[in-house]
Amino acid sequence: MKKKILFLCTGNTCRSAMAAYLGASIAEKDFSQEGFRFDSAGLMAADGSEASREACEVLKEKGLDMGAHRSKAFRREMGDVADLLVVMTAAHKDYLITKWPELADKTYTLGELSGSGRDIPDPYCGSFAMYQQTRDMLAQDINAMLHSLTQKS
Repeated sequence: MKKKILFLCTGNTCRSAMAAYLGASIAEKDFSQEGFRFDSAGLMAADGSEASREACEVLKEKGLDMGAHRSKAFRREMGDVADLLVVMTAAHKDYLITKWPELADKTYTLGELSGSGRDIPDPYCGSFAMYQQTRDMLAQDINAMLHSLTQKS
């Protein structure tokens, strides 16, 4: 089974960071026996940036503390270590596969793995409500993805 999941977005300060924290929380609650591990990075990220204030606040509403998060730029070796590279949009997937075609067989959008088929919109510089909507979409799709992955094992 695919257990090491790396979430990827653009800057690793909102979506992929929230996804890693949400994934860990959902897995601990509902899939604790499966041994899932989560991390995140950004395809255009600078190393060391803090998560956006709004991303931290919307996760805090769910009891999660993302204050220690620091962004990481995606590096090729991260792709070797992960079982799945889960991107937020079809454009992220196209970029990743174009730059590293050898990672194509483990690269999926979250919407593909969850069955929702949707891209996860970037809330960066958006309203607080946009961050909440993004968080809720991530939680819904991650839950569905983990259910799907555990059914296939």
